[in-house]
Formats: sequence, C-alpha cells, structure tokens
Amino acid sequence: MQLNRVLLLSLVVCVILMRSAAFLRQSRVRVHALVSRASVEGSVRGSSLAQSSHFSSRVPRLVTLRASQLDDVGTSFSSPAGRDRPSARSLTGAAGEADSAHWARKKVIFILGGPGAGKGTQCEKISREFGLVHLSAGDLLRTERASGSENGQLIESLISEGCIVPVAITLGLLRAAMAASPSSRFLIDGFPRNWDNVQGWDEHMEGSCDVEAVWFIDCDEGELEKRLLERGKTSGRSDDNVAAAKKRFVTYRESTLPIVEHFRGLGKVVSVRGDQPVEFVYGELRASLLLDLEKEVMGRNTLLLQALAANDWPAYKRLCRPSLTAFESRVDGALIEGLDYHEFGFAAGAGSGTGEGSVGEAVGACGHTITVGPHVRVIGRSAIVSYTRQGGDQALEETRVWETFDGKWYQVHFHSALVPK
Repeated sequence: MQLNRVLLLSLVVCVILMRSAAFLRQSRVRVHALVSRASVEGSVRGSSLAQSSHFSSRVPRLVTLRASQLDDVGTSFSSPAGRDRPSARSLTGAAGEADSAHWARKKVIFILGGPGAGKGTQCEKISREFGLVHLSAGDLLRTERASGSENGQLIESLISEGCIVPVAITLGLLRAAMAASPSSRFLIDGFPRNWDNVQGWDEHMEGSCDVEAVWFIDCDEGELEKRLLERGKTSGRSDDNVAAAKKRFVTYRESTLPIVEHFRGLGKVVSVRGDQPVEFVYGELRASLLLDLEKEVMGRNTLLLQALAANDWPAYKRLCRPSLTAFESRVDGALIEGLDYHEFGFAAGAGSGTGEGSVGEAVGACGHTITVGPHVRVIGRSAIVSYTRQGGDQALEETRVWETFDGKWYQVHFHSALVPK
C-alpha cells in the first residue's frame, strides 16, 4: 500500500511537469484540467534550507504542492497480458549499458514490404506518437528525380521500369538526410531492397548506426495491386499503374524478400500481416517499439544510478535536462526546480541532506539492489520508471520521469523518499 501511495504521488507530480499541450496529446493522459490549473505556493514554510544564507545563492526556487492537487489521479504500472517487461534485480550490471559510445550511435528501424503495403502510413503514425524521424527512401528518390539533376534523370528511368536505384545514390540521400537531422532515432522505409543495399549499408553506416529491428509488413500481391491502383488516382506517381506494379512485384519477390529472410536469421524481423486494418497493424508495430524503448529507458536509468553511486556529477548532469524538477520528502515536501540544488548535493556528499547526490551516494555506496520493481511505462515521448532500491539498512522508493529529445532520453523529474524503518 505504501508503494502504491508513492507511485500515485509520483505520477501526479510527473503529470504537473508535463506542461505542454503537445505532450498531453501524445501521452493521452486525461488530466489536462488538473495540470493546467494546478497552483503552487511560492515558498517552503519552515524549511531550514530556504532560510540558510549558505544556500540562498545556490538553491533554485522551491515551491510546495497543496494536498488538494493530489486527489483523484491514479495509474497502473502492471504489464499488459503477453508482454515482457525489462526485469533486473540489479541496475548496475547490464552488459554494455555503461558504454557511452552506445548512446552516441544512431538507432534505425528498417520497414520493408511490397509496394502499397502501408509502410509510409505506419511510419507517419509512429513518428507522430513517439517522435522518431521518418525517412522514406522512395520519397527521397522522387525528390531528387524532380530536381532535374543527372541522378534525377537516371532515377526516373529506373523507377518507371520498376528497377532498384543503385545503392550509391539511395545511400547518399539517406546519409545526407540523417546528417541534417539532430535526432538519433530513425524509421527508414523502403530500404534495403536488395543485397547491394545491405552491403552498402554495412560498409558505410555500420560504424555509426545500429539496426534495432526490421519491420516486415506482409501482404499478398492481389491486395497490393488493388491499393496501388486506388492510390494512383490521386498520387500522381508514374509507377502507380498496372504495368509498373507488375514489374515492381517481380523485383520485390526476387530481390527484397531474400533480404527479409536474411534479417530474420539475425533475429531482427517483426512480421505483421498488412491486409489487416491500419490500426491493427499499428498496434503490432507499436508493441514491438515499446519493448525496445522500455529497455532503452532502463539503460539510461542504469547509467544515472551508476553516476549516483560513483558521485559522478558530470555523468549525472549529462543524463538530465537543465529544467529537472524533483520532489523530495526530506525538503518539507518541496518541488525543486533546476540542477543547482543537486550539484551542491554531489559536492557536499553523503549525509549533507542536500540534493540527490547526498542520499544517492549514501544508498549507492552499498549497492543498487532492487527490492520492488522496476516498473517501466512509456507514454508517447515520455517514460516513467518506479522501483524501491536497498542499500545497507536504508531503502529509497523512487520514481523517475524521462522524456525523449532528438531521440535520446533525459531525466526531467524524479520523486525520491526514504522508506521508514
């Protein structure tokens, strides 16, 4: 019951932090009235920290939440049926999670399927909800074709014949688009289409990108042809006709399907029937993505706890947004805004009673043994991680809120409370 109360309180505070209307639409959390109308008192009553002259120039503004703001909000962190959640009783030993180079690499999901399978439609939906950058190899080629360049003329002739464009051209366009984006997560649809594409990718991109998955939207040719002809009524595309479609199907069978089987052998393929309703297909792909995102958030949470255990302020700071807020019961129930307070806690060390560094180091020195949880929930571009960790004779109940910016997860809020002995 006590953990449930902490989770409930933590979720409320997390919701208050999610101030933008865009986030609220993506998260689908129906608490807009509570969030937009929540008021706070501008001081911490009786707080010795706020009265200390030593802290007056270092500690950001503190505010106290009214108890009435905590009413009528609830959530469940349990796993949906049939879903595996990341489970680890220790947050310090995940292989490879501490490797900072891993987080600097771009992460890619390839989306393959026959012409008209709905690759673009699904990518647009995923991009809207989760913020991944959608790059369509076909769209990039059509834009280059319309430019009238020498490559454009070659692309025109190849596409009209249902042939695959040379990898040097396609890969060059993809690399340029990825370099122009600040994001680190990409959905690439319509690539790779043959072995030449795969080899080109491995040669030029493997050193800087990780292919996390290959989504395969499988659909029979009869359905694909019907969709292409219907699309051709309004698309204006020169290849949306019966003659071009037949040629594209041959190319797809002979060149692209073997690529799907190659990635299936590597354990990367997520296959879904494309002749199902759009929302059904989206649900299947979304579930796969959520598992990857949950693991990624847990990895970032691991790095953060390792930074706490090592009292490593630079590493901790890299994982947080400058606008980080925190709710700590030790500070008269205050909502703390900004990083300065926590930086002082790291500098003061364990036992100072100030900032996350003080308690984090005290518990972290004895290890990060998880006694309850962890529970992870991804909501659009935000995620919540909750758990109880034990160190020596002390335990902390914690909830951390993460948001993704340019494809990378950053801590934006945490709620931490010592478990009464």
